[in-house]
Amino acid sequence: MKAALPPGAALAMDGKSFRGSRYADYPVVHLLAAYCDAISGVIGQRAVETDKSNEIKEAAELLKGIPVKGKVITGDAIFTQRKVCKAILEQGG
Repeated sequence: MKAALPPGAALAMDGKSFRGSRYADYPVVHLLAAYCDAISGVIGQRAVETDKSNEIKEAAELLKGIPVKGKVITGDAIFTQRKVCKAILEQGG
């Protein structure tokens, strides 16, 4: 079940690679998060397997698990893709 967010709350999506997390045969740890300023916290997060996926694919999956209806979603240029925009609009964002 998706938790309710305050009216007018906006969400910001961004991905970060953890510096120093790559070790020997282990790939870098890369996380994609959705942050809500109204509650000062991350409301959803997914690991991005950089050798198998990318932020665009994971963004659409991340959006399925968070309350998007009536919200403004922001992100950097990588999220200006049809797949991401379609996922936002289908949920009423």
